[in-house]
Amino acid sequence: MQLIFQNPFETFSAHKTVDTYLYETVLNLGIVRNCQEARTVVAEVLASVGLDIDAVSGKYSNQFSGGELQRISVARALIPKPKLIIADEPVSMIDASMRMNVVNLFLGLKESHNVSFLYITHDLSTAYYVSDFIAIMYRGNVVEYGPSNLILTDPAHPYTELLMESVPKIGQKWSEEIVLPDIEVKEYQAAACKFAPRCAYAREVCRRSRPPMVHLPEARQALCFKPVDYVEGAAPSHASSL
Repeated sequence: MQLIFQNPFETFSAHKTVDTYLYETVLNLGIVRNCQEARTVVAEVLASVGLDIDAVSGKYSNQFSGGELQRISVARALIPKPKLIIADEPVSMIDASMRMNVVNLFLGLKESHNVSFLYITHDLSTAYYVSDFIAIMYRGNVVEYGPSNLILTDPAHPYTELLMESVPKIGQKWSEEIVLPDIEVKEYQAAACKFAPRCAYAREVCRRSRPPMVHLPEARQALCFKPVDYVEGAAPSHASSL
């Protein structure tokens, strides 16, 4: 397992050349015996992310764009041949014009290197584009999980609905001012449904009891009473505790 950090400008020290990180990774992991062999490995991983070793060698982080640095981060992550790469908001610090280049790189590496990505983001558009499955989190809990095309086109949890309604639409202007209540700490501490204080569908049971993780058709799950039309004292057979 390897990790790609959010800010590529803080991933590399300004006092060391960027290629030093790649060589040290190869040598410290014992993948090769000497620097000459290390250069071959470094050249291969850089080529896999669309960079040439001669264009990277001897340069410092301030000589690269954010997109290039993030590609170098991916190259370093590929050196030990991981089965899983965790990408923490990998495009949030990159210029908008370069974001899809990095996202498309992930898609290509998934197939060519047989590696899976855990892509953590607030950007629903790139999440929809890059993922096969999506898990929606709220206040430390996964509240909905399933195939990305279903999660974002037909939400089962009210919080996912709110997220989709918050996405700006061309030709449509928000008519009401959006004000979030100051209840974040209380929501984290709540033993019942954490989303109940701002949920349009909330009932008394939502404020009193922890909702079940409901298993829905097509491999979907939702931490909510709403999808099962909860009736007091008659828990549905297809609901289970998280």
